[in-house]
Amino acid sequence: MPPAPVWNQQCVQAILSYFSEQARTFGITYSVSASIPKHISISETDLSILFGNLLENAIDACNAQPGEDKKIIVRAKTDDHSLCVTIDNTFSGSLDIDQERHFVSSKHEGLGPFTNLASVFSNCSILIGLDK
Repeated sequence: MPPAPVWNQQCVQAILSYFSEQARTFGITYSVSASIPKHISISETDLSILFGNLLENAIDACNAQPGEDKKIIVRAKTDDHSLCVTIDNTFSGSLDIDQERHFVSSKHEGLGPFTNLASVFSNCSILIGLDK
């Protein structure tokens, strides 16, 4: 079943619906509880990149896990001053961390799949002004 509408954010809704279909294809239980108003200080493009990167990582993590009990739970809400997004998944493996405390990929040299996650954190920091 497609996720409930994320009011006034059509691109984000499209991303959530795409990954809903991806999850269904891979046998992953997928649920969304999100409400993002039209007027938010983060552009719809940046929100789409944020959700797309995080959901791609969650799909990959679930696909790396053995067994059939795979889940992704997406939550997003806003208040007057912030956006809170959580994307939980059932990955139960271990993460490799190098001596500098960077994530190490088993698929790529360097940061690998966590490059997207590092990019998300970097972009979020820029969006909320933590890069200063």
